[in-house]
Amino acid sequence: EVRYMPDAWPPVWLGVTIEEELAFGHATRPSPERMRQALARWGVRRPLDAPLEGLTRREAVGVYLAAFSLSGAFLWLLDQPVDALAPEEARFFAEGLVREARSAGRIVVVAACRRQDWPMDEVLLWDLDARR
Repeated sequence: EVRYMPDAWPPVWLGVTIEEELAFGHATRPSPERMRQALARWGVRRPLDAPLEGLTRREAVGVYLAAFSLSGAFLWLLDQPVDALAPEEARFFAEGLVREARSAGRIVVVAACRRQDWPMDEVLLWDLDARR
């Protein structure tokens, strides 16, 4: 299972709903209840039939992380998922990713520019700048 989180909004495929995005790529479509639970975990309070094009950046990140949660993938690769968010929003998602990794036994690899968004006592840091 591979999930991709684009960093551009609105997405290219305008008109897709939250439900369609969450169901994409699944052999068995997750139930609406599971979708709502995943969205709630990531702070998204929109109906499943809401179009992606109307989401804020914060809501869009929440939808994508809910999709990752529903995928059951063991390894998540995220490229700057919170860099365009306000610090308090970024911290909400960063702490949520740490919880998700711990509770579900996942490996979450994140490329990030803003170190201050991440709970440093909870993460393993590879500082690529230190190699220069």
